[in-house]
Amino acid sequence: MKSSEFKRASPLAEYCDLVLDLKNAHYGDEHFYQSLPLCVIDAVYSIGVIYEGTRRTVKRYCDYYSLQRIRSDRATVPQSEEQESIGQFIEKIISAGIEFFTKKVFQNRQRTSTRNGILKSEAVLRFAKTLQKYRVNYFQDISRVIDDVKFEDDIKTIPGQRSGISLKYFFMLAGSEDLIKPDRWIKQFIENPIKKQVSDQESQWLLSEACEELRLKHPRLTPRLLDHEIWKYQRSKSKKGKRGNKHLNQKEDFKKFVGARNNPSVPLVGSHTGKIAGRIVRPDTDRLEITISKNQDHRLPLKPGRRVPINLSIGGESYEAGVRITKQGVPWICPDLRDSRGQKVRLADALRRSGFEKGDKVFIVKSKSQNFKTFHLEHGTEGSEMSWWKIVSEKVSEGDILFTPGRGMKGLNKKPFKITEKGADIIRILSGNSLIPLERKCFDTIEEAFKESSSLQLRVAALKDNKPLEGSADKLIRNATGSQLARGNYVCSILEYCGLVQYKMKGRKKVIVLPGKP
Repeated sequence: MKSSEFKRASPLAEYCDLVLDLKNAHYGDEHFYQSLPLCVIDAVYSIGVIYEGTRRTVKRYCDYYSLQRIRSDRATVPQSEEQESIGQFIEKIISAGIEFFTKKVFQNRQRTSTRNGILKSEAVLRFAKTLQKYRVNYFQDISRVIDDVKFEDDIKTIPGQRSGISLKYFFMLAGSEDLIKPDRWIKQFIENPIKKQVSDQESQWLLSEACEELRLKHPRLTPRLLDHEIWKYQRSKSKKGKRGNKHLNQKEDFKKFVGARNNPSVPLVGSHTGKIAGRIVRPDTDRLEITISKNQDHRLPLKPGRRVPINLSIGGESYEAGVRITKQGVPWICPDLRDSRGQKVRLADALRRSGFEKGDKVFIVKSKSQNFKTFHLEHGTEGSEMSWWKIVSEKVSEGDILFTPGRGMKGLNKKPFKITEKGADIIRILSGNSLIPLERKCFDTIEEAFKESSSLQLRVAALKDNKPLEGSADKLIRNATGSQLARGNYVCSILEYCGLVQYKMKGRKKVIVLPGKP
C-alpha cells in the first residue's frame, strides 16, 4: 500500500499507537472495586507516591474488616446491598478514631503534603463525609455529583485536594470512562511527542482527542483505558531505568516514534478513504453549516481551538473556507467564505445557489492534486452509501464491544454489549445474557426523525418498568417496529459511535442531537 494512503494522525495519537500495547489494553484490579469507600482510599492515598503502597493500604483495610476488595463480576456494578456504604465506612473511622485507623488499619502515616499537610487518613474521612453530605453511599449514587460544581468545590477545600486530580481519579475508579488522572507520569508522556508542557485541562483534552483518533483502530478504547495503559507504560519504563537513566527507555521509544513519522510507509492510525461524509445543518434561522461525521477516516487539517483554512469548491465556484472542531470532536465547516476576489460570501448563499439545503447529506471530496487542503462539495443521493444504516454497517464489525450511553455526560454506569452478528438488514448484539436484534428499521426511524427536524433532541431510553419515554428514540423505534423490546440505548450508542449523533444534556436528561449542534 502506498504511503499516501495512510492518514496522518496527531503526534500524540501516533505516539500512543506506536509505544503502547493498545490491542491488549485492559484495566487493573483497582478499576473493579467492590465498594465505593475503597475508591476514596485509593484516590486520596495514590497522590505523589509509588502506587504499590496505595494498593497495600486498600488491602490492609479490606483484610482488617474481612471485606471483599475486587468484585466477582467485572462487567456489572455490584448491587447496593452487596457493597459497604460510605456511611458504614465513616462510622468505622469515627468509632475507632483517626489515630487507630492510621496506625492499625491503614498502617500508613502519609500526609497530603510535607508542609502543613494533614494525615491522608483524615483527608479520606473528610472526602467520605462530603460524599455523605451529597447523599452518595454507593456506586449507583455517583450520578448525583459527577457534574456538580458545588460538590467539586467542597472536595477541593480538603487539604491536598485543591488540584482536583484525586477527584478525577475517584470518578475514574467509580466508573467514569471519559476522565483521566493528569498526574506527573501522564503529563510526561503527553509532553514527549508534542514538545511542550501541558496543564491538567490540556492533558484531559489532548488524551480525549487522541482517543477519538485511536478508536478507528481500537474501538474499545476510552480516555480512562488509554490513561491506564499510559500509566502502565510509564511505570514499566521507570522500573527498567532504576539502575541507570530512568528516562533512557522513553528516549529510545521516542526515537522510534520520530523515525516512524519520518517514514510514511509505516502505518499508524487508519487509512485514507477519499470521500468525507457530512450533512448541512441550520443552527439558527438564517445560517447554514456543514457538519462532518467524526468517526471516519479523513485528512482534514484539524487544529484544536483554531479555524484552519481550506479551499472548497461549491457548484464550480472556488472559495476560501474554514474548518474547526468542536469539544466533542466533531469537525465542521464555518458559515463564512471568501470568493476568488477576496469578497466575503455566506456559506448559506453559496450552498443554496448550487441546490443544497438544510438536512442534505453531502460528500466533501479531496482534490486529486497534491494540495490536501483542497476539496469540492458533492450531493449525497438517497439510497447511496450516505444512509445511516450503510455507515453503521461499514463502521461496526462482529466482535466489537460498545457501551450503552450511561447517565450524564460522564456516562456513569455504562454497560458493555457485543456485536455478535452483522447481516444485510440486521445487527444482533449480546447484552448480558440477552441476544437482541437491531434491524435496519430501528436506525432508519431515527434518521427519518432528524430529516424532519435537524434541531431535534431525542431522549434515549425507556423507564425501569420498560415503559418507553415520550419523545425518546426508544418510543420511536417501538412504534415503527411494533416491538416492545427496549432498544433505544443500543441504537443511540451505535449511532454515536459512528459519529452520526452526539450526546447532550437537556436539563438532567441525556438526549441525542445531530453533530455540531450547540
